[in-house]
Amino acid sequence: MSLTVDHGIVTPEAVVLELNAAGVGSRLLAKLIDLLIQSVMFFVLFWLVMWSVGMTGGVESVSTVAIVAMYLGVFIIVFVLPAGCEMLWRGKTPGKAALGLRVVMMDGSPVTATATITRSVCFIVDLWFGLFVAVGSARARRFGDMVAGTFALTERNGGSAGQPLVFLPPPGLEGYVPTLDVGRMTEEEYVLARSVLIRVAELSSDARYHLCLRTADLLSRRFGTPRPQWLAPEPYLICIASAYQRRTGTFQKASAELHRGSFAFPPLRTP
Repeated sequence: MSLTVDHGIVTPEAVVLELNAAGVGSRLLAKLIDLLIQSVMFFVLFWLVMWSVGMTGGVESVSTVAIVAMYLGVFIIVFVLPAGCEMLWRGKTPGKAALGLRVVMMDGSPVTATATITRSVCFIVDLWFGLFVAVGSARARRFGDMVAGTFALTERNGGSAGQPLVFLPPPGLEGYVPTLDVGRMTEEEYVLARSVLIRVAELSSDARYHLCLRTADLLSRRFGTPRPQWLAPEPYLICIASAYQRRTGTFQKASAELHRGSFAFPPLRTP
């Protein structure tokens, strides 16, 4: 079984396990929509500055203030607003929302404030080279995505992958999770376990068991610690996913967002 989730993992029933990354075309169209909105804002800003200068008769001190306001407005429109939208709108801008796209971290968790700021700053480079980088990269990632550790996924084709997902230890295994040494677990391996757990419900019982078994055996060999014989493959995958989330802090962040539409795995039982 391949760990290359960018190209998908084919199960015994031909189900491809992967996060549905947005293509270059949809990302470009979303960006054009955002640029159109920004252009309107530029026009309004320019008109207001020219109007203020004209109303004061072109006084030098007022003109200087107007120029400073113009530069500040451009900075806000180009850098602050896109980052602010992604922070407050959980990875979306107007263009991405129109196309059903969302920016997430590489493990599918919600984009962080640091990542959105990084992506915004890197727009200077992406303005010139972003399209070429995206065409040649997996998941159509531009330069800013590579620096920030993000990518854009399409919610209209399996958007649940972009929702924060909390992996809760199965009942009776709460004490087992802290004993797991997942320090060597890579982000790619976590995405593999996460993708398998999300999609196994679509498979038959036999295919589900064998896919979890193959994935669990593969990961346990890479960790150097065998899976206990008393622990079934699927609960083992849940445990290592939970341990990874706790080590990286994803568990705490996703838990805090449960009331905002996140998912718990296994599903939380209400009284």
